[in-house]
Amino acid sequence: MPRVVWDQDAEQDLRDIAHYIGVECQSPQGARNLLRAIREKCELYAAQPELGTACPDLAPDLRIFSCGTQSNPRRYVVLYLPAGDGIQVVRVFEGHRDYPALFR
Repeated sequence: MPRVVWDQDAEQDLRDIAHYIGVECQSPQGARNLLRAIREKCELYAAQPELGTACPDLAPDLRIFSCGTQSNPRRYVVLYLPAGDGIQVVRVFEGHRDYPALFR
């Protein structure tokens, strides 16, 4: 079964996203829905790691895909590395941010 491994930075990104949506935007259910959507899409990419767009300008083997909710499907981007039996998620960012600069 394909695995999704979360780097510490990626786990912190998820906590920050959940806090912002759940607490600051006062939408705990929205936070749960978004985190579930991100995790489900990561599982899909773990089964087929080459689906993501290659980002060789950021790091060798790094790939990216967008995800979000039904109302905003491209709000977040996930940066990951293909692994032998799945993917290693390295960061999760809002899509409008300058994630190449943040990743470096």
